[in-house]
Amino acid sequence: MYNPVLRFRLLICIFCFWFLGNVEASPARQDHYVIVDEILYEGLENMDLRLIRNEILLIKDSVYMLSSLDELSLKSEQLLMNTNYFLETRVNWDEYKPKHIRVKIQLVLKPVLGFLPHVEWADRNFKQWGINDYELNRINYGIRLRTVSQKGNKRIDLLVQSGYTQKAELNYRLMSIDKEGKFGLNLISSFAQNKEVWLITRSDSLRFLKPSSKSSIIQFKNILSFNMRKGPFTSESWSLGFNSTTVKDTVTGKDGNPKFLLPGNRQNEFYIQHRFSFDNTDNCFYPLEGYRLLNILSLGKFISDTTSIERVKESLEIGVYKQLIQKIYLAVSAKFTYQNQPEPYMPYYNLKALGYEDCIRGYEQNSIEGHSLLMTKLNLKYALIKDQKIKTGIRLQKKKIAMPFGVFLNFFADAGQVWNNQWSGPDNVYKNVLINSWLFGYGAGLDFLFFNDKVLRLEYAFNKTGDRNFNLFLKKSF
Repeated sequence: MYNPVLRFRLLICIFCFWFLGNVEASPARQDHYVIVDEILYEGLENMDLRLIRNEILLIKDSVYMLSSLDELSLKSEQLLMNTNYFLETRVNWDEYKPKHIRVKIQLVLKPVLGFLPHVEWADRNFKQWGINDYELNRINYGIRLRTVSQKGNKRIDLLVQSGYTQKAELNYRLMSIDKEGKFGLNLISSFAQNKEVWLITRSDSLRFLKPSSKSSIIQFKNILSFNMRKGPFTSESWSLGFNSTTVKDTVTGKDGNPKFLLPGNRQNEFYIQHRFSFDNTDNCFYPLEGYRLLNILSLGKFISDTTSIERVKESLEIGVYKQLIQKIYLAVSAKFTYQNQPEPYMPYYNLKALGYEDCIRGYEQNSIEGHSLLMTKLNLKYALIKDQKIKTGIRLQKKKIAMPFGVFLNFFADAGQVWNNQWSGPDNVYKNVLINSWLFGYGAGLDFLFFNDKVLRLEYAFNKTGDRNFNLFLKKSF
């Protein structure tokens, strides 16, 4: 007679015997403590090892469980790659005698090419350039010089640019100033001038002041940062900044925008900024797995010839990245930015929110100004090509180097809102209807990843008004 209860018990017994047998039969390397006797480096030549040791989670003379070594080695490879110094990173270990291991680190440095051509469109994105008829006078071009000291501790990036924006910028970075390599300094100084000015936002689009024969706006920007490495995934910095902006009378005159700056034609800004970053992702330039947090707090003061205001700006950004199944990845991020609303007003020059560095996809052609911003982004990616190597003719360390390459199919949905009480109600004389309302955008695209840190995005997006937008970007979406 068929007895379902008896059959169920029999199946449970068979499963238990199978499970116990497998547990006993497959200890998968009996776990035990091991000590790191030695760490060997290959491919560094004369490079300062302080820049490397802080990225490696396996430390000489330290004790670990054998079962944790593979994960620690993988994380160390990712941390080394995130420094952006290397094309390839390998961290391997072997138990050369009982309970004692050696760690071998193999690295291929990225080439430093010295003088490089610099070309970019001046508009906020590729389609915006198309709206301006792809005019060649809206292109920036110049020469960039990148140099690294023999030990890799000092880095200089010098840009000399002409075209739409005449610009000179120096970025000097001292990676470590202490014995442990946990503290560094960074100095950025730039000068820029334009004959054309983004004068005002009307109907959620930028309006320009017609170019003149002389510069309409001149900008000086300077920032000195003291950087601290708090742990394998945590960094912190304190910065002091001074910016100066000067415009022609036509910019702030009756036919221009009197609130472009504080009253007058010149505005200086002094600020102190604190930046905290926690990044535990596989690739900080294009993350697929892990999570990160970035918080930036700025306290500053704007000063003109007749008045001054104080500014407080807080920005918090969170990202979570996860592999769902083979080749399919999910990414979710959120960003919140708050800026106070001082009297008599926040200058238009300092009121930018969406459409610049931050954007809700589908609204790339819009400029949305405001004091506060909340934005969320959702991405579902399918890896068409991942971790492929393309051969190049470049030789480095007597070896031909290969370019890391990847292609990802990307489906996305974004949402957000910009709050702007300064322009709300009867003060919204420029009819900007996208402020103080929820925005939604969605679409699909292709992401191309080169050298682990260079991203090319092709995207087709829709927004809540039904507008369609095909665009090209040279940076990650978030």
